[in-house]
Amino acid sequence: MTAAADPRQSVDDFLAAKKRHTESISLALDESTGDTVAFVFEALGRVELRDLRLAEEHQPTPDQKKRARREQKDAGIADHKIVPLDHNPDTFIPALLAETCVSHDWSVDDWSQVLTSDRFSEAEYVDLIGTCYRAQSTRRRVDPEG
Repeated sequence: MTAAADPRQSVDDFLAAKKRHTESISLALDESTGDTVAFVFEALGRVELRDLRLAEEHQPTPDQKKRARREQKDAGIADHKIVPLDHNPDTFIPALLAETCVSHDWSVDDWSQVLTSDRFSEAEYVDLIGTCYRAQSTRRRVDPEG
């Protein structure tokens, strides 16, 4: 339900009412029993996300930059289309998950342990991280008729 705009609403009231976007994913714990676990990720503010990405500990190493470039070249990507690595995947991704996951109170070390375990299929691994990224890069669409 959409409330009518109140022209007298203060900026503080507007900002207090604005909730952050969330995305969730359920992963199977045991397919034979149907047991699942849900993870819910909440978007960071744009400045918070920028500051996390630009933090010194999350900058890619020279070796990571070279490897990312080499992997793109090996995949046949033209030099002018190669995207430079802008974060250290070993530190930034666990930090982003720890900062944004509102369903689990896990530390960066906990998330590092999860990500380096061999319990996830490639699809589950990508979907988990992708859901976190979607929370950061998607906004809820509002149907003006609804």
